[in-house]
Amino acid sequence: PDLIIITHSDRYTLSTRKGAIRPRSERKRLWRQALERTLKALPRSSEVLVLGDVPHNRLNPQKCLVHNRKDMSRCVTRNPSTKQRGIELGLRNTARAQGATYRTLFGKICSYDPCPVVQGDILMWRDRSHVTNRYANQLQPAMRTIIEGAIR
Repeated sequence: PDLIIITHSDRYTLSTRKGAIRPRSERKRLWRQALERTLKALPRSSEVLVLGDVPHNRLNPQKCLVHNRKDMSRCVTRNPSTKQRGIELGLRNTARAQGATYRTLFGKICSYDPCPVVQGDILMWRDRSHVTNRYANQLQPAMRTIIEGAIR
């Protein structure tokens, strides 16, 4: 293929092959190692795009908005610090070191602090970590730019 796109979720619980849960302190290292192995196994003739995870909300925005109709600010989530996005930084560095492109829509989705739950008249979130179909359509031009930039 001309382009291989890899996505992930920072929220997955990692386990051993026998099912034992890995400590959270190991997640950054394990994600980096897994991405490196994956990238090395892909055909060199293909361009590779690694997409960063989307922001995660502290609450389910839809449920929160139902209970806070007069104050949607109660449903927003603070932007995570760089330290809190350590897996993203590790994956970005690993992708670059292996010749892959790393991009994220994080800044488009969470364009200010705190991260919004509504943009204009569009509800952005269907749950804590998935955007609505309508909002995903709003992100289409940014996603197109990312994909076109990954194809050299």
